[in-house]
Amino acid sequence: MEELSLRVIGIYIISFVLSVFLPDYYIPEILKRCRKILGEVKDEKDKWRSLPKFLGQIERALFWAFLLLFPSQFAIFLATWLALKTAGGYQIWHKPEGKEDKHAIHKGRAKFIMFLIGSGLSILSVVAIYYLTPTIINFLICFKDRVINIIF
Repeated sequence: MEELSLRVIGIYIISFVLSVFLPDYYIPEILKRCRKILGEVKDEKDKWRSLPKFLGQIERALFWAFLLLFPSQFAIFLATWLALKTAGGYQIWHKPEGKEDKHAIHKGRAKFIMFLIGSGLSILSVVAIYYLTPTIINFLICFKDRVINIIF
């Protein structure tokens, strides 16, 4: 029984680490490609560049913890979180007042779409990793046991 509980704890630790940090390897690349398409490539020396990445890690940790502790309430938490993020970014996404830039609406909408892409990928990553990690680890453990039994 002790071995099983340590296995479960290990699975949760691996799932948490993967959920929080793994998306940092592919989400920025996808968003960078979106910026290239939009002609809005950010300068690599931008001092604020790490803030969205850090926020993404914090929210993925929150998503994972909420899935673990309150799985039946996850959809409500997620809707509330996205509503708060959307309300916070509204000033950036809608047409700035006092400016006659006819492309301002399109630029704001493009930023909103990129926000949705990034948030969607974060959510999908956490949910997929959370539910798939135990299955993959158990499969690898069974596979390892079978290989050892065949060899010996």
